[in-house]
Amino acid sequence: MTAVPTWAMCGMTSVRSTGNSVKPPSVRFDRDMRCCRPSREAIGLDCARPQQLCCAWAYVERIAREKGFVSLKAFAVHLLAFWPLSDVFFAFAAGRQMSALATVCAERWRQMPDSASREAYRADVVGATTVYRAECGPDNPAAFVATFDALCEAAMRP
Repeated sequence: MTAVPTWAMCGMTSVRSTGNSVKPPSVRFDRDMRCCRPSREAIGLDCARPQQLCCAWAYVERIAREKGFVSLKAFAVHLLAFWPLSDVFFAFAAGRQMSALATVCAERWRQMPDSASREAYRADVVGATTVYRAECGPDNPAAFVATFDALCEAAMRP
């Protein structure tokens, strides 16, 4: 049985064939985007947020496969500039790449000026990870927070 790529499961059925391989369509994620696929947006087609989340999930898997951890972190930083953490968490949890997002969140936590800010940010992280608890599985939010806490604790060591 052949594995179906995530981008195909998410309804991204338009593909480009390049010789023997099939490539997913080009995507981009920006503030106020109507669709992550420029070709659809150019002709006035919009996607609702659930479809955008699905595309982000597929893109997370694609980055992990093709580019690795550093690119995953960069994508997380990019998405966090305009999407709420809960939506970014969904995409990274679904793509099984929560460690990259936890690292980005811990780096943000380290940049907080005081302990009150850090505590408030941790509370935001905990709250954001529970928004999609049913979709991401009951253990993923706890695993993410545990990873985040471990990274933050390690950052505090001299």
